[in-house]
Amino acid sequence: MTDRNQTLPPVESAPHAHIALQPLFDGQFQHTGDALLYRHSGFADHAEITSPTHATTSAVIMAIYEIGLTQLVGERDLYIKAPAEWLQNTDLLPPPDPKLVLEINYNDLASDLHVFNLVRSGYRLSLFCESWPREDCWPSFETVKIAADTVDLSKSRLDVLRALNPELGFIAHRVATREMFELCQSVGFDRFQGYFFAKPMTLKVAGRSKGGNRQVLLSIMQELHSEDVDVQRLSSLMTQLPQATFLLLKRVNSVRESSVRQIESLPDALVRLGLTEIRTLMASLLVVEMGEQAHLVLPEVLTRAAFCRQLVAKKPNLNPDTAFSVGLFSMLPAVLAMPIESLLTELNVSQEIGGALRSGIGEYGKLLRLVEAFDSAELSPQNRSLIAELNRQYLIARAWSQEILVNL
Repeated sequence: MTDRNQTLPPVESAPHAHIALQPLFDGQFQHTGDALLYRHSGFADHAEITSPTHATTSAVIMAIYEIGLTQLVGERDLYIKAPAEWLQNTDLLPPPDPKLVLEINYNDLASDLHVFNLVRSGYRLSLFCESWPREDCWPSFETVKIAADTVDLSKSRLDVLRALNPELGFIAHRVATREMFELCQSVGFDRFQGYFFAKPMTLKVAGRSKGGNRQVLLSIMQELHSEDVDVQRLSSLMTQLPQATFLLLKRVNSVRESSVRQIESLPDALVRLGLTEIRTLMASLLVVEMGEQAHLVLPEVLTRAAFCRQLVAKKPNLNPDTAFSVGLFSMLPAVLAMPIESLLTELNVSQEIGGALRSGIGEYGKLLRLVEAFDSAELSPQNRSLIAELNRQYLIARAWSQEILVNL
């Protein structure tokens, strides 16, 4: 049986992410806040980032869910750089908190509506700039952070911005020397960040290991694909992964009808959202657990699962949820660098699913062989009507997977 998984890029398990804090000070050298920074290892003095969204999400998960804001910064403010994707889709945003300030890059501002919606939701915002912003910056920001090496002796630009919003605070970042600090202070900056004050300090936190997360996620997947899903057991497993619980609750509240009450309990959310979407969310988290490289293959994983589901939607003798599981599991061995037998043993899948994945037998095995032949362009060109229908269903599956990815 053709195995398209062999063409996927290898994904190695990523090391446990780390975070660093760099203090912010006022003009009297009082420690007033901290900037949250991602670190790829506990010994790194800088970040190696291929995916800003993954890096920020990893840092936020550790800061909020594994450590806790109060334990991390006390009563000080915590500044978090918000990736551009967060402006379009807020599902991965941490919950608003009086101590939390989202830094939005000036170059990512496409619409003031996104900013307004964040403020309306209770978020505090800071505008992050590499140079002086235009004078029409939105009044929704409480601070503007500007690179110290772009500051000159003129106070005019800062005064213009402050005239537009008298409550606006100004933070100078990358303050490397006393001369830079004194210059920025003289033109009206009131907070400062940079090596002159302190270098970022990497925190050594005994968080949950990737292996531990993966094991819990596999247990969740096993329960989700059992014949009789036990909602209470599923809830108990999910409470071991705070980020999964948070994403699930945010997702179910974002798709609920406006007339339906807000959902607060996990069992209620599980019932309301439905097993198909929960399976998708958990599978996505399982792939993301493998590190930044996993984002390259996640669209393929979700598309394969949705494609299989689409193809049996009108076949009364086949279950779309089972087809989805077959498509999903067919991709996981390559993504997780895990033999198919080991994966099936961990998940304890039904004989029907196991037979399809191991040997391509049964109706679902036939389905999987068809999908793999289509993916690898092995179908005969003479099957024009079949290929046309497969192309149509594939595009529907691809569109669905892209919608899911936007909301993760």
